[in-house]
Amino acid sequence: MHFTRIRTVAALSLCGLITAAVPSPAYIHAAETQAETEELQTDSTSPEDASAEDDSQVVPEQQLFAVVKDDDVTIYSGDSGNSQVIANGSVGDSFKVSNADTSGWTEVSVGNTTGYLKPGSTVSLVNVGQVADAAMVAREDAAEKEAEAMAAAQAAAEAAATEAAENANQALRNQVVAFAEQYLGGRYIWGGEDPNVGADCSGFVKYVMAHAAGVSMNRTAIEQAQQGTPITEDRLQPGDLLFYTRGSATDAQIGIGHVAIYIGDGKIIHSSNERDGVKISDWDYRTPLKIVNVLG
Repeated sequence: MHFTRIRTVAALSLCGLITAAVPSPAYIHAAETQAETEELQTDSTSPEDASAEDDSQVVPEQQLFAVVKDDDVTIYSGDSGNSQVIANGSVGDSFKVSNADTSGWTEVSVGNTTGYLKPGSTVSLVNVGQVADAAMVAREDAAEKEAEAMAAAQAAAEAAATEAAENANQALRNQVVAFAEQYLGGRYIWGGEDPNVGADCSGFVKYVMAHAAGVSMNRTAIEQAQQGTPITEDRLQPGDLLFYTRGSATDAQIGIGHVAIYIGDGKIIHSSNERDGVKISDWDYRTPLKIVNVLG
C-alpha cells in the first residue's frame, strides 16, 4: 500500500508542472489581439492624414494659371471696372486662377490677395505644366512685336525725312524758276553777269543760281557743265541745267557753248542772243549735249 501512494503523488506533481508551463487558450487570444492592435497603430495612417500629406506635396495637374501675353494687364480688387487697382501684370507674369467667371472676369491669386482680371485681358489660361512655356512664348512674341514696331517707326521716320527733303528741294527748284522768270525780256550782253543790266547765257545762270539757291557756279558754260551730277532727260526737273552747242550749231563736236535753266513742262529759260535776250524756249529746240543737276 505505501508504494502505491508514492506513485500517485508523483503523477500529480508531474501533471501540475505541465499545466503550469502551457498558457490557457484565453490568454493566447488576448495576446494576439493586443499585438495586432499595436501593429495597426504603428504602420497605419488615417485617411485624413494621408490626404493632407498628398495636398501639401502635389499640385493638381488641371490647376489653371493666367499667363500675361501681348500687353501688360491690370488686376482689380473686385469684378468691376470701378474697383481699386491692386496690381499690374507684365508680359510673362503668371497668376493662379481661382475662378474663371462666365461673365468674363477671371479671379486670380496675387500673393495672399484675391484679384480680378477684366474681360478681354490679354492672358492665356494654361495648366501648371504649361506655365513656363507659355511665359517664354509670351515674352518672345512681345520682343518680336516690339522689334517690328521699332523697325516700322524707324522706316516711317526715314520716309518722313525723305519726303521733307524732297519737298524742300522742290520748293528750292520752284524758287529758282520764279526768280529766273522775273528777268524775261532782259538784255543779252556778251560777258555780262547781271540780268538787271544785261547778261550772257552763263552769266545769267551764275546770277540766278547764286541769288535764288545759294549755289556758286563757274563763269563759262563749258566750266558750268563740269559741276553737279549728270542726268538723263527722263529725270529732268525744274532748276536743272541743259548745255548746248554754240550759237545755232548742231554738231556735238563743236562742244558746249550755251546753257539754259529747265523750268518744267518741257520749257527752258535762257539768255539766248542779242536779238531775243532772256526768253523761254522748248527744251529740245536743239539736242542738248549734257544735262546737269546742281540742286541735289
